[in-house]
Amino acid sequence: MSTAHQIDNLELIADPKLAKLLGFSLRSFARWDNDPNTGFPPPLKINGRNYRRRAEVDAWLKARALGSLKAGATKGRAANGDDAARP
Repeated sequence: MSTAHQIDNLELIADPKLAKLLGFSLRSFARWDNDPNTGFPPPLKINGRNYRRRAEVDAWLKARALGSLKAGATKGRAANGDDAARP
């Protein structure tokens, strides 16, 4: 692993900036922090401010998108009656 790649994995994003980028509120982040089922990356506190590791946020977003796709595919099969033929 290159040094540049290691540095990229350590990139931190402040919660206010991340909230703006993702279109969520800081209150959503607080709720997700208190609910381990969300899988939202935990904050790193630096001088009383919350930061997140970019690599962890990217992985969370990817998992969330894949979960939505799988849920949509399941709903589509059920709506079409495709699940009736499966055991």
